[in-house]
Amino acid sequence: MFSIELQLLIESIKVVLLDKPKEKLIELFNNPAINWARINHLLARHQIRPIVYEAARQSNFKNNFIEQMGHFSKVQSIKNLMDSHELTHILENFQQHNIEVLPYKGLVFLEKMYQNRPLRESGDIDIVVKPSDATKALKLLIEAGYTLEIDSANNENIINDIVERGQWREVSLSKMTKSGWKTSIDFHWGINETFQQYKFHLEDLFEDSKIDSFQKKQLLIPSQNTIFKQMLNHHGGRNCWLRLKDFCDFIVFMKAYPEQDFASLRILAAEMNMKVVFENGIQILESYFYENKVLSPLKTVKQITNFWEELKGPDMLSYKITLKSIHRSLQDSQISWWKYIMIHIKYYSIPNQVENKRLIVFPDNYVFLNAFSKSISYLFSRINPCDNARRFRYKG
Repeated sequence: MFSIELQLLIESIKVVLLDKPKEKLIELFNNPAINWARINHLLARHQIRPIVYEAARQSNFKNNFIEQMGHFSKVQSIKNLMDSHELTHILENFQQHNIEVLPYKGLVFLEKMYQNRPLRESGDIDIVVKPSDATKALKLLIEAGYTLEIDSANNENIINDIVERGQWREVSLSKMTKSGWKTSIDFHWGINETFQQYKFHLEDLFEDSKIDSFQKKQLLIPSQNTIFKQMLNHHGGRNCWLRLKDFCDFIVFMKAYPEQDFASLRILAAEMNMKVVFENGIQILESYFYENKVLSPLKTVKQITNFWEELKGPDMLSYKITLKSIHRSLQDSQISWWKYIMIHIKYYSIPNQVENKRLIVFPDNYVFLNAFSKSISYLFSRINPCDNARRFRYKG
Protein backbone atom coordinates (compact mmCIF):
# COMPACT_ATOMS: atom_id res chain seq x y z
CA MET A 1 0.00 0.00 0.00
CA PHE A 2 1.36 3.40 -0.94
CA SER A 3 1.85 6.22 1.55
CA ILE A 4 -0.90 8.85 1.60
CA GLU A 5 1.56 11.31 0.05
CA LEU A 6 2.26 9.08 -2.95
CA GLN A 7 -1.45 8.29 -3.24
CA LEU A 8 -2.13 12.02 -3.55
CA LEU A 9 0.35 12.29 -6.44
CA ILE A 10 -1.16 9.31 -8.26
CA GLU A 11 -4.74 10.51 -7.74
CA SER A 12 -3.74 13.95 -9.04
CA ILE A 13 -2.52 12.36 -12.29
CA LYS A 14 -5.73 10.35 -12.63
CA VAL A 15 -7.97 13.37 -12.10
CA VAL A 16 -6.03 15.82 -14.31
CA LEU A 17 -5.00 13.54 -17.17
CA LEU A 18 -7.68 10.81 -17.10
CA ASP A 19 -10.69 12.80 -15.87
CA LYS A 20 -11.28 10.39 -12.97
CA PRO A 21 -13.72 11.35 -10.16
CA LYS A 22 -12.32 13.81 -7.61
CA GLU A 23 -13.79 12.43 -4.39
CA LYS A 24 -10.76 10.41 -3.28
CA LEU A 25 -8.38 13.20 -4.27
CA ILE A 26 -10.33 15.79 -2.26
CA GLU A 27 -10.26 13.45 0.73
CA LEU A 28 -6.48 13.09 0.41
CA PHE A 29 -5.90 16.85 0.10
CA ASN A 30 -7.87 17.42 3.30
CA ASN A 31 -6.28 14.56 5.24
CA PRO A 32 -4.63 16.15 8.35
CA ALA A 33 -1.98 13.40 8.34
CA ILE A 34 -0.51 14.56 5.03
CA ASN A 35 3.19 15.44 5.39
CA TRP A 36 3.60 18.42 3.05
CA ALA A 37 7.39 18.40 3.40
CA ARG A 38 7.42 14.82 2.12
CA ILE A 39 5.03 15.80 -0.68
CA ASN A 40 7.56 18.47 -1.65
CA HIS A 41 10.41 15.94 -1.81
CA LEU A 42 8.32 13.44 -3.78
CA LEU A 43 7.28 16.11 -6.28
CA ALA A 44 10.87 17.18 -6.81
CA ARG A 45 11.80 13.57 -7.55
CA HIS A 46 8.80 12.68 -9.70
CA GLN A 47 8.67 16.09 -11.44
CA ILE A 48 4.90 16.56 -11.63
CA ARG A 49 4.42 19.83 -9.72
CA PRO A 50 2.22 21.49 -12.37
CA ILE A 51 -0.12 18.49 -12.36
CA VAL A 52 -0.53 18.48 -8.59
CA TYR A 53 -1.17 22.23 -8.64
CA GLU A 54 -3.85 21.76 -11.32
CA ALA A 55 -5.36 18.89 -9.29
CA ALA A 56 -5.58 21.15 -6.23
CA ARG A 57 -7.16 23.91 -8.32
CA GLN A 58 -9.79 21.50 -9.65
CA SER A 59 -10.42 20.29 -6.10
CA ASN A 60 -10.78 23.83 -4.72
CA PHE A 61 -7.99 23.11 -2.22
CA LYS A 62 -5.61 25.84 -1.08
CA ASN A 63 -2.79 26.15 1.43
CA ASN A 64 0.65 27.78 1.50
CA PHE A 65 2.27 24.82 -0.19
CA ILE A 66 -0.22 24.83 -3.08
CA GLU A 67 0.35 28.57 -3.51
CA GLN A 68 4.06 27.83 -3.91
CA MET A 69 3.23 25.17 -6.49
CA GLY A 70 1.11 27.73 -8.30
CA HIS A 71 4.08 30.09 -8.47
CA PHE A 72 6.30 27.26 -9.69
CA SER A 73 3.79 26.36 -12.41
CA LYS A 74 3.59 29.95 -13.63
CA VAL A 75 7.37 30.21 -13.80
CA GLN A 76 7.46 26.87 -15.65
CA SER A 77 4.99 28.21 -18.23
CA ILE A 78 7.16 31.28 -18.83
CA LYS A 79 10.23 29.07 -19.06
CA ASN A 80 8.51 26.87 -21.65
CA LEU A 81 7.80 29.94 -23.80
CA MET A 82 11.36 31.25 -23.47
CA ASP A 83 12.88 27.84 -24.18
CA SER A 84 10.59 27.28 -27.18
CA HIS A 85 11.74 30.56 -28.70
CA GLU A 86 15.38 29.71 -28.04
CA LEU A 87 14.99 26.19 -29.44
CA THR A 88 13.49 27.52 -32.68
CA HIS A 89 16.44 29.90 -33.05
CA ILE A 90 18.94 27.07 -32.49
CA LEU A 91 17.23 24.73 -34.97
CA GLU A 92 17.15 27.41 -37.67
CA ASN A 93 20.79 28.36 -37.00
CA PHE A 94 21.90 24.74 -37.35
CA GLN A 95 19.91 24.29 -40.55
CA GLN A 96 21.58 27.39 -42.03
CA HIS A 97 24.93 25.71 -41.35
CA ASN A 98 23.79 22.43 -42.97
CA ILE A 99 23.63 20.56 -39.67
CA GLU A 100 20.79 18.06 -39.35
CA VAL A 101 19.27 18.53 -35.91
CA LEU A 102 16.16 17.31 -34.11
CA PRO A 103 14.35 18.60 -31.03
CA TYR A 104 14.37 15.74 -28.55
CA LYS A 105 11.93 14.79 -25.78
CA GLY A 106 10.77 17.74 -23.63
CA LEU A 107 9.46 20.50 -25.90
CA VAL A 108 8.43 18.01 -28.60
CA PHE A 109 6.37 16.13 -26.00
CA LEU A 110 4.92 19.41 -24.72
CA GLU A 111 3.66 20.51 -28.14
CA LYS A 112 2.75 17.22 -29.82
CA MET A 113 1.42 15.30 -26.80
CA TYR A 114 0.29 17.92 -24.28
CA GLN A 115 -0.86 20.40 -26.98
CA ASN A 116 1.14 23.05 -25.05
CA ARG A 117 -1.02 22.70 -21.91
CA PRO A 118 1.20 23.91 -19.02
CA LEU A 119 1.20 20.54 -17.25
CA ARG A 120 4.63 19.16 -18.02
CA GLU A 121 7.58 19.97 -15.76
CA SER A 122 10.88 20.30 -17.61
CA GLY A 123 14.29 21.86 -17.10
CA ASP A 124 16.41 21.75 -20.24
CA ILE A 125 16.20 22.06 -23.99
CA ASP A 126 17.12 18.74 -25.59
CA ILE A 127 18.56 18.58 -29.10
CA VAL A 128 20.29 15.77 -30.98
CA VAL A 129 22.67 15.82 -33.96
CA LYS A 130 24.60 13.17 -35.85
CA PRO A 131 28.07 12.32 -34.46
CA SER A 132 29.72 13.66 -37.62
CA ASP A 133 28.19 17.08 -36.89
CA ALA A 134 28.66 17.10 -33.12
CA THR A 135 31.94 19.08 -32.93
CA LYS A 136 30.75 21.69 -35.45
CA ALA A 137 27.41 22.02 -33.64
CA LEU A 138 29.07 22.45 -30.23
CA LYS A 139 31.27 25.21 -31.61
CA LEU A 140 28.20 26.97 -33.02
CA LEU A 141 26.52 26.85 -29.61
CA ILE A 142 29.64 28.28 -27.97
CA GLU A 143 29.75 31.05 -30.58
CA ALA A 144 26.11 31.79 -29.68
CA GLY A 145 27.11 32.38 -26.06
CA TYR A 146 26.65 28.93 -24.53
CA THR A 147 29.23 27.55 -22.12
CA LEU A 148 29.97 23.90 -21.49
CA GLU A 149 29.56 23.19 -17.81
CA ILE A 150 33.13 22.04 -17.17
CA ASP A 151 36.39 23.90 -16.54
CA SER A 152 38.22 25.22 -19.63
CA ALA A 153 35.53 23.59 -21.74
CA ASN A 154 35.75 25.96 -24.70
CA ASN A 155 39.19 24.74 -25.73
CA GLU A 156 38.95 23.02 -29.14
CA ASN A 157 40.95 19.96 -28.05
CA ILE A 158 38.61 19.46 -25.09
CA ILE A 159 35.54 19.73 -27.34
CA ASN A 160 36.98 17.04 -29.61
CA ASP A 161 37.77 14.88 -26.58
CA ILE A 162 34.20 15.22 -25.29
CA VAL A 163 32.71 14.08 -28.61
CA GLU A 164 35.15 11.24 -29.21
CA ARG A 165 35.31 9.82 -25.66
CA GLY A 166 32.00 10.66 -23.98
CA GLN A 167 30.40 7.25 -23.47
CA TRP A 168 26.93 8.68 -22.74
CA ARG A 169 27.13 10.94 -25.84
CA GLU A 170 25.54 13.90 -24.09
CA VAL A 171 26.78 17.14 -22.56
CA SER A 172 25.16 20.16 -20.88
CA LEU A 173 25.54 23.81 -21.83
CA SER A 174 24.00 27.00 -20.49
CA LYS A 175 23.89 30.75 -21.01
CA MET A 176 22.17 33.82 -19.60
CA THR A 177 19.84 35.46 -22.11
CA LYS A 178 19.60 39.22 -22.55
CA SER A 179 16.43 39.17 -20.46
CA GLY A 180 18.35 37.57 -17.55
CA TRP A 181 16.86 34.12 -18.06
CA LYS A 182 19.16 31.11 -17.77
CA THR A 183 18.78 28.68 -20.65
CA SER A 184 20.19 25.15 -20.38
CA ILE A 185 20.71 22.68 -23.21
CA ASP A 186 21.22 18.93 -23.09
CA PHE A 187 23.16 18.38 -26.30
CA HIS A 188 23.09 14.79 -27.65
CA TRP A 189 25.02 13.07 -30.42
CA GLY A 190 23.56 9.70 -29.48
CA ILE A 191 20.36 8.49 -27.82
CA ASN A 192 21.74 5.82 -25.50
CA GLU A 193 24.79 5.14 -23.40
CA THR A 194 27.22 2.81 -25.17
CA PHE A 195 26.46 -0.08 -22.76
CA GLN A 196 22.74 -0.22 -23.67
CA GLN A 197 21.55 -3.32 -25.56
CA TYR A 198 18.44 -1.70 -27.05
CA LYS A 199 17.89 -1.57 -30.81
CA PHE A 200 17.07 2.09 -31.11
CA HIS A 201 19.78 4.01 -32.88
CA LEU A 202 20.43 7.58 -33.86
CA GLU A 203 20.01 6.69 -37.54
CA ASP A 204 16.46 5.47 -36.81
CA LEU A 205 15.60 8.81 -35.23
CA PHE A 206 16.66 10.83 -38.28
CA GLU A 207 15.36 8.40 -40.90
CA ASP A 208 11.89 8.39 -39.32
CA SER A 209 11.56 12.19 -39.10
CA LYS A 210 9.82 14.72 -41.32
CA ILE A 211 9.40 18.42 -42.00
CA ASP A 212 6.31 19.49 -40.08
CA SER A 213 4.86 22.34 -38.06
CA PHE A 214 6.74 22.89 -34.81
CA GLN A 215 6.74 26.13 -32.81
CA LYS A 216 4.85 27.72 -35.74
CA LYS A 217 7.74 26.93 -38.10
CA GLN A 218 8.34 24.22 -40.67
CA LEU A 219 11.13 22.18 -39.09
CA LEU A 220 12.51 18.64 -39.03
CA ILE A 221 10.79 16.79 -36.17
CA PRO A 222 10.35 13.15 -35.09
CA SER A 223 7.41 11.14 -36.42
CA GLN A 224 4.63 9.81 -34.19
CA ASN A 225 6.26 6.37 -33.94
CA THR A 226 9.62 7.92 -33.14
CA ILE A 227 8.10 10.08 -30.41
CA PHE A 228 6.87 6.86 -28.81
CA LYS A 229 10.29 5.23 -29.24
CA GLN A 230 11.97 8.23 -27.60
CA MET A 231 9.58 7.98 -24.69
CA LEU A 232 9.99 4.22 -24.25
CA ASN A 233 13.76 4.40 -24.62
CA HIS A 234 14.26 7.25 -22.16
CA HIS A 235 11.52 6.69 -19.58
CA GLY A 236 11.48 2.90 -19.52
CA GLY A 237 14.84 1.84 -20.94
CA ARG A 238 17.15 4.37 -19.32
CA ASN A 239 15.11 5.59 -16.32
CA CYS A 240 13.38 2.25 -15.70
CA TRP A 241 9.94 3.81 -15.02
CA LEU A 242 11.13 5.23 -11.69
CA ARG A 243 9.29 8.57 -12.00
CA LEU A 244 5.57 9.30 -12.15
CA LYS A 245 6.34 11.88 -14.83
CA ASP A 246 7.15 8.97 -17.17
CA PHE A 247 3.58 7.71 -16.89
CA CYS A 248 2.11 11.17 -17.35
CA ASP A 249 3.85 11.26 -20.73
CA PHE A 250 2.63 7.75 -21.54
CA ILE A 251 -0.97 8.69 -20.71
CA VAL A 252 -0.98 11.86 -22.79
CA PHE A 253 0.69 10.03 -25.69
CA MET A 254 -2.19 7.55 -25.77
CA LYS A 255 -4.71 10.40 -25.64
CA ALA A 256 -2.93 12.50 -28.29
CA TYR A 257 -2.71 9.55 -30.69
CA PRO A 258 -5.93 7.53 -30.17
CA GLU A 259 -5.23 5.51 -33.31
CA GLN A 260 -2.40 3.82 -31.42
CA ASP A 261 -3.16 0.77 -29.28
CA PHE A 262 -1.08 -1.44 -27.04
CA ALA A 263 -0.91 -4.20 -29.68
CA SER A 264 0.74 -1.96 -32.29
CA LEU A 265 3.05 -0.37 -29.72
CA ARG A 266 4.04 -3.81 -28.46
CA ILE A 267 5.35 -4.60 -31.97
CA LEU A 268 7.47 -1.43 -31.97
CA ALA A 269 8.82 -2.28 -28.52
CA ALA A 270 9.79 -5.80 -29.63
CA GLU A 271 11.65 -4.35 -32.63
CA MET A 272 13.60 -2.18 -30.20
CA ASN A 273 14.54 -5.17 -28.03
CA MET A 274 12.45 -3.52 -25.29
CA LYS A 275 9.51 -5.90 -24.93
CA VAL A 276 10.10 -6.42 -21.18
CA VAL A 277 10.44 -2.66 -20.63
CA PHE A 278 7.14 -2.14 -22.44
CA GLU A 279 5.25 -4.92 -20.62
CA ASN A 280 6.28 -3.58 -17.22
CA GLY A 281 5.24 -0.07 -18.18
CA ILE A 282 1.87 -1.25 -19.48
CA GLN A 283 1.19 -3.30 -16.37
CA ILE A 284 1.92 -0.31 -14.13
CA LEU A 285 -0.29 1.88 -16.31
CA GLU A 286 -3.14 -0.62 -16.20
CA SER A 287 -2.87 -1.35 -12.48
CA TYR A 288 -2.30 2.06 -10.93
CA PHE A 289 -3.76 4.56 -13.39
CA TYR A 290 -6.38 2.89 -15.59
CA GLU A 291 -7.41 0.74 -12.59
CA ASN A 292 -7.74 -2.48 -14.56
CA LYS A 293 -7.17 -5.76 -12.74
CA VAL A 294 -3.91 -7.50 -13.64
CA LEU A 295 -3.99 -11.28 -13.27
CA SER A 296 -0.25 -12.05 -13.31
CA PRO A 297 1.79 -9.28 -11.66
CA LEU A 298 5.37 -8.97 -12.92
CA LYS A 299 8.11 -9.16 -10.31
CA THR A 300 9.90 -6.01 -11.50
CA VAL A 301 6.70 -3.96 -11.26
CA LYS A 302 6.82 -4.34 -7.48
CA GLN A 303 10.47 -3.23 -7.40
CA ILE A 304 9.67 -0.16 -9.48
CA THR A 305 6.59 0.93 -7.55
CA ASN A 306 8.33 0.38 -4.21
CA PHE A 307 11.06 2.71 -5.40
CA TRP A 308 8.54 5.49 -6.07
CA GLU A 309 8.47 6.12 -2.32
CA GLU A 310 12.24 6.67 -2.09
CA LEU A 311 13.57 10.18 -1.55
CA LYS A 312 17.21 9.39 -2.31
CA GLY A 313 18.81 11.42 -5.07
CA PRO A 314 20.41 9.89 -8.19
CA ASP A 315 23.90 10.64 -6.79
CA MET A 316 23.36 8.28 -3.85
CA LEU A 317 25.11 4.92 -4.15
CA SER A 318 22.02 3.00 -3.01
CA TYR A 319 19.97 4.73 -5.75
CA LYS A 320 22.51 3.70 -8.38
CA ILE A 321 22.57 0.08 -7.18
CA THR A 322 18.76 -0.18 -7.21
CA LEU A 323 18.60 1.40 -10.66
CA LYS A 324 21.12 -1.10 -12.03
CA SER A 325 19.25 -4.03 -10.48
CA ILE A 326 15.96 -2.94 -12.05
CA HIS A 327 17.66 -2.10 -15.35
CA ARG A 328 19.14 -5.59 -15.61
CA SER A 329 15.77 -7.22 -14.89
CA LEU A 330 14.15 -5.18 -17.69
CA GLN A 331 16.39 -6.59 -20.44
CA ASP A 332 14.78 -8.86 -23.04
CA SER A 333 17.85 -11.12 -23.03
CA GLN A 334 18.84 -11.80 -19.44
CA ILE A 335 22.59 -11.86 -18.85
CA SER A 336 24.55 -12.93 -15.80
CA TRP A 337 25.50 -10.39 -13.17
CA TRP A 338 29.15 -11.01 -14.02
CA LYS A 339 28.68 -10.11 -17.69
CA TYR A 340 26.47 -7.15 -16.75
CA ILE A 341 29.14 -5.82 -14.39
CA MET A 342 31.89 -6.31 -17.00
CA ILE A 343 29.92 -4.28 -19.57
CA HIS A 344 29.66 -1.43 -17.07
CA ILE A 345 33.32 -1.67 -16.03
CA LYS A 346 34.29 -1.14 -19.67
CA TYR A 347 31.81 1.74 -19.97
CA TYR A 348 32.98 3.56 -16.84
CA SER A 349 36.69 2.90 -17.35
CA ILE A 350 37.23 5.38 -20.19
CA PRO A 351 38.33 8.77 -18.78
CA ASN A 352 36.87 11.91 -20.32
CA GLN A 353 36.68 15.65 -19.77
CA VAL A 354 33.05 15.88 -18.68
CA GLU A 355 33.01 13.55 -15.67
CA ASN A 356 33.98 14.48 -12.12
CA LYS A 357 37.74 14.50 -11.76
CA ARG A 358 39.42 11.19 -10.96
CA LEU A 359 42.22 10.93 -8.40
CA ILE A 360 44.38 9.04 -10.93
CA VAL A 361 43.97 8.56 -14.68
CA PHE A 362 45.64 5.60 -16.39
CA PRO A 363 46.04 4.90 -20.12
CA ASP A 364 42.90 3.52 -21.78
CA ASN A 365 44.16 -0.07 -21.94
CA TYR A 366 44.28 -0.19 -18.11
CA VAL A 367 40.55 -0.89 -18.00
CA PHE A 368 40.25 -2.25 -14.46
CA LEU A 369 42.58 0.35 -12.95
CA ASN A 370 40.63 3.18 -14.56
CA ALA A 371 37.31 1.71 -13.41
CA PHE A 372 38.71 1.27 -9.90
CA SER A 373 40.02 4.85 -9.92
CA LYS A 374 36.61 6.16 -10.95
CA SER A 375 34.92 4.21 -8.13
CA ILE A 376 37.38 5.42 -5.49
CA SER A 377 37.12 8.99 -6.80
CA TYR A 378 33.34 8.82 -6.53
CA LEU A 379 33.49 7.57 -2.94
CA PHE A 380 36.11 10.22 -2.11
CA SER A 381 33.86 12.94 -3.54
CA ARG A 382 30.99 11.74 -1.33
CA ILE A 383 33.22 12.09 1.74
CA ASN A 384 34.75 15.39 0.59
CA PRO A 385 32.10 16.96 -1.68
CA CYS A 386 33.86 20.35 -1.74
CA ASP A 387 37.26 18.94 -2.58
CA ASN A 388 38.53 19.59 -6.10
CA ALA A 389 40.85 16.62 -6.35
CA ARG A 390 43.82 16.98 -8.66
CA ARG A 391 44.12 14.44 -11.45
CA PHE A 392 47.32 12.55 -12.10
CA ARG A 393 48.01 10.77 -15.36
CA TYR A 394 49.91 7.51 -14.97
CA LYS A 395 52.93 7.43 -17.31
CA GLY A 396 53.58 3.67 -17.21
